[in-house]
Formats: sequence, structure tokens, C-alpha cells
Amino acid sequence: MSRRTRLVTIASTAALLIASMAVPASAGPEKTTRWVDDDGKAGPNGCGGSRTAFTSVQAAITASDRNDVVIVCPGTYTERLEITGDRHGLTVRASGKWTARIRAPRVGETGYLVRVDGVQDVTLQHLELVFPTSGSCLDYANAISVQSGHGIRILGNHIRPNGSASLGPCGYADGIDLDASRRVRISSNLIRDFRSDGITIDGSRGVIHGNAVRYLHAAYTSPESGDQGIEIDGSRFRISANVVRTRDDGSASLPYLADGIDVDDDLTGSVVRDNVVRGAWIGIQVSGSGATVLRNRATRNLIGIAANDGGNTLRGNDARGNLDFDCYDATIGSGTAGTDNTWKNNQGNGVPFGICAGDLLPT
Repeated sequence: MSRRTRLVTIASTAALLIASMAVPASAGPEKTTRWVDDDGKAGPNGCGGSRTAFTSVQAAITASDRNDVVIVCPGTYTERLEITGDRHGLTVRASGKWTARIRAPRVGETGYLVRVDGVQDVTLQHLELVFPTSGSCLDYANAISVQSGHGIRILGNHIRPNGSASLGPCGYADGIDLDASRRVRISSNLIRDFRSDGITIDGSRGVIHGNAVRYLHAAYTSPESGDQGIEIDGSRFRISANVVRTRDDGSASLPYLADGIDVDDDLTGSVVRDNVVRGAWIGIQVSGSGATVLRNRATRNLIGIAANDGGNTLRGNDARGNLDFDCYDATIGSGTAGTDNTWKNNQGNGVPFGICAGDLLPT
């Protein structure tokens, strides 16, 4: 090969290299936004558009692929929703806060109203999930059921019965039921008038923040062991800034939750902080070790804060004004006041003496 030929070859190779660097790599399938409106017209920029839209939320979900967005316009959609298959990254949200009402069908299968099964990074946002409570209707087990939904985000939804704040013969048992999921965020939801648990978590990890959990119905006249505002079992969660309350007239009148917040079989590292719990049998209960209960307010419960197992830290909580004990510890050990836990700077009066003081203790 001549020197001239070599120079031409080198120049051509360099040009091809530069060209290949200038072309961006493929970003994969484009994200598609699908609109849902009960009049069949919406998009591409709002619900007032004239393009053909889906009239069923489930139909839009079924048509979706990875990372797509389903926007639901104002209206009432009587249907159950199921997110399965290769739809990782899907977002289903209302066009405006709580303007899209997903109403539970009165006939058909019970179980769930919205189900996410094995799909990752799904977002459900600003939907209103409504359950009939009179006439011919079904008793649903879950409003939202999630199985193996890593990266799930349940944000700013309303879950409630239709009509007054007192359930009739139907309604739903659990608001959000989540199992075997990681990187979860459940934030800013209103969950009202459930029969059993507001939020129930098993074998998962994540954050529960800023939710309003209200157990106001009059369907039962006594608490049951399964009735909790927020219950985590075999999980590690940060539970913060939630408000859990029952109908409360300042006495032991019913109905009320068995537990406002229950941390059971902690994986070590759960944090319960800055929550308000009112009107439960036990405001905050810890079973298992390694949890931190920090700066909560538990008042007008039968027992404010209770520890059933050792190795936990309970610090800076306000547990004044409960009907039986402000603080209670069932353990024996080398911790605070002969317990197997660390109690520090808590307000109230409890058993044994010294785990809650009438005034803040010095640090």
C-alpha cells in the first residue's frame, strides 16, 4: 500500500468514527401519552381536545407499553384496574387532583379495585377510588393491591366510600395492601372508612409519608387485632408525618382501631417519626427490635406508645393524655427503667415509671 493510500484510509476511518460519535444512541421506544375521557375526546394538550380518546381507563392501560402515561380526565369510570405484564414505568394519573373517579363495580369479582402485579416503577397519582356502601354492592378486600411492585409510587390519591363517613354493608377492608416490594413510596393519600387496615405492608421496604388515615365508620362495635391504621410486618420502612385517627369523643367509646401504627417483626431500621395518632386502642406499637420511634404525638388512645420487644429506641415523643397508660413497656432488661429498650425525653406517665416523665428530661 502506498503512503498516499494509507493516508486516505486513515482519513476515511477517522471521518467514520467522528460521524458515529455525532449520532446519539437510540433511547429505546418513545413514551406515549394516552388520554381517557368519558366523552371519547381529549388530547394532545388537555381534556378539552378533539382527538379520539379512550373511554375506559383499563383499555388505555392495556394499550400501554413501558414508561407510557395514562391521563384520566374528569368523570366517573366504573371499572376495576389491573396493571400486569411488560408495562414497567407506567404512570396512571388524573388530569386534575381527584377529578377522575374510579368507582368500584357493584357486581362481578371482589378482591381489589386496582391491582399491580409484578410491574416495576408504576405511579398511581391523584385518583379518587370510591366504594358504594348501600343497596346491591360488593365488599372489596383491597382498594389498591400491589404484589412485587418494586419502585411503586402511590401519591395523593383519595380512597373512600361513597357518601357519608359511615360504611354500610359493603365498602372495602384494606386501603393499600403491599407485598414483597422495594423502593416503595406511599405519600399524601387520604384513606377513609376502611374495615381492617388503612395501609398494610408485608416483606417490603420504602417510605410512608404524609398520609391521612381515618377510621370513622360505625360497622363494628369493638376493635379487632387486624384493625390498624398503618401496619408493617417483616419490613423496613420510614413512617413519617402521617395522621391516623378514629372517631373520638374523648372517652373509651367505639369504634376505634386496635393499633394506630403497628411495627411488627421489624427488619431492623424502621423509623416512626413525627406522626400524630389519636383515638386507637394502642397509638403506636412496636414488636421486634431495631426500630426508632421519634417525636410522635400519641394522644387520647387507651395506651399511647407500647413496646413489646427489646432493642428499640423511643425518644422525644409526646404521649400525654391517654386513657390508660401514656407509655407501656412489656420487656425486662438493662435499658431504661429496667426495660430492654431505650426511652429518652418522652412526655407522659407510663409503666414502668421513668420511661415517660411529666416534663421533658434533660438530654
